Amino acid sequence: MTLNTDVKWFKSTNYNMPQLSNTWGCLIDTLNAVLIDGLSLPVVTSISIDLETKKIITVDFEANHELDLHQVVKISGANSSALNGEFKIVAKTASSITVHSMSIIDSTSGVITCSLPSLGFEKVFSATQKAAYRSKDNNSNQLCLYVDNTCSDGAVETGAKFGKVAIVDNVSNSGELIGIQVPFDPASPSKNFNKIGNYHGWYKWVYAAGHYSYFGIQTFFINSEPSNSNKKFYIVGDATAFLLIVYAATTGESYVFGFGDVDDVNLLSKNTFLLSHNNYIAENSGTGRSLAYESTIGSLNIENRPKCALYFDKSGNQNFTTLKAIPSLMTTVNDAGNMGAIMEASGKFNLLEAHALSGHYYHFPLYMLTTQNRLVGPIPFLKAIAQTITTEGAVITETDGCGYVAIKALDSQGYLLSLGER
Repeated sequence: MTLNTDVKWFKSTNYNMPQLSNTWGCLIDTLNAVLIDGLSLPVVTSISIDLETKKIITVDFEANHELDLHQVVKISGANSSALNGEFKIVAKTASSITVHSMSIIDSTSGVITCSLPSLGFEKVFSATQKAAYRSKDNNSNQLCLYVDNTCSDGAVETGAKFGKVAIVDNVSNSGELIGIQVPFDPASPSKNFNKIGNYHGWYKWVYAAGHYSYFGIQTFFINSEPSNSNKKFYIVGDATAFLLIVYAATTGESYVFGFGDVDDVNLLSKNTFLLSHNNYIAENSGTGRSLAYESTIGSLNIENRPKCALYFDKSGNQNFTTLKAIPSLMTTVNDAGNMGAIMEASGKFNLLEAHALSGHYYHFPLYMLTTQNRLVGPIPFLKAIAQTITTEGAVITETDGCGYVAIKALDSQGYLLSLGER
């Protein structure tokens, strides 16, 4: 198992995790915990070292820690400096974890605490149900994710719950967005954040939605009320980028959202991406929005519908560029008898036999592509697969030593979240 702790992951069932529920504002609480504050864990009752290696440490808690393999924990308060730091979980029971240190540890004395450390972003602006987050990595593009998790004046408060999101240069102390915004419509400058007519927001991270079956497609309406339950989610990221995967409805499909830096193979430098719903949906829309067609990745339709946005264009200028994401292994076979097409997408069929050494998945990068068919680079932390997902949420360790979480993006499609590398 790789012991690098740069990539961290979180899940909705983690101890003290703020939940994504059918309420406005809770997205900010969750992002604060994962990006800024981290999560406290139960009281540590004992800590022991393997006497032979002096590198394998077992931590016992007074209660169920709700941790999982490949999660990164932070140990603090030890008298030994080698024991203070971040470690990846290599084994666990309900009330204990085992981690592997790369340094020899001779002592476990001290007033020791254990926590889930954050990704290490900074919050450059905060207001009620609003915030702006930025990477503290000096090698990043230093752009901000702005999140407005309010229900705009006059909008349907009981409908779908979401954060209105954007990439911005900076935010003033008074909340004014400074510099270039992505997305931005000069003909309607407040389009992304305010209610205009029957439209409430543009780029959205939807985390709670009601659903209906609409011509055989699972569909949500902006003005329909979601169930009053906490939504399952995963977050994986590093100091410069992260993905949020949330099961907003009760149908088993997830949305994949994200923000951060990506290596742009065309620019030969970093670009900044925003993975989001981007349809300008009327609250009184009678047609709804299907989970499949509006999923941020891997939809059964492969038209040039943009699913996300880039900050820099192909010339490196600050120019809003829309993207589409094409799953690996996708082919189209015309089925004249049914006047349709047979799609082979990530996780939809067992296109290849699972590899023999572990019986797990063959996985491949999922590339970002602009609507002008310019290749950008792979979406970080996300892998397309050539087999169907057998158990949603399963945490596996592949033969490369990295950890992965299997997710269902749609009823018939699946992906892997990479827990050890981008």
